[in-house]
Amino acid sequence: ELNDTLRYVSYSGNLLANVRYTKKTEPIDYTIQVSGFSQTIRDQSPLFAIDSDITNYSGNASLTMLHNLTKLSIAPGINYGVFQFPTFKQKRYGSQLRLSKRWLDGVLATSFTTRYDLNDIDEFRDGHTWKTRITAKLKIKEKQRFSLSASYLDRQVIVQKSFKEYRLIASYHYKLF
Repeated sequence: ELNDTLRYVSYSGNLLANVRYTKKTEPIDYTIQVSGFSQTIRDQSPLFAIDSDITNYSGNASLTMLHNLTKLSIAPGINYGVFQFPTFKQKRYGSQLRLSKRWLDGVLATSFTTRYDLNDIDEFRDGHTWKTRITAKLKIKEKQRFSLSASYLDRQVIVQKSFKEYRLIASYHYKLF
């Protein structure tokens, strides 16, 4: 029982499975990774009267090729996601590419990721989503890191309002143990 002014109650259940296989060869190491994710959100809020389940299923697969001498990796991948709402089903599927490189014996790491997805609502095409991110991570000391990330999101949809988003995130990490 909830005795609160807002009377908002929700709970979720999550399940994640991830399988990864690495084949070490010279000069390139190959890693195949397959992931699956399931999430159910139950909203029991009498205030909004939604009182229904929202279920999300998603999966992705990628192949990472790491060149041992240059520390450059290339990782193409595919992804698929389904969001089941009470009155409609939304699907998002597409591909991605990640390039990453370690510099100065691992002191500096850079990466570039781009992803393009098609969006469907029920059986109708609802535009596309394009995401791109550039990240740089600097190891200051053994337990300290600084990272800087810039990202761009372009979501072109029909059912809702399309938008573009730019983000710049700087973070400092300190590991206690």
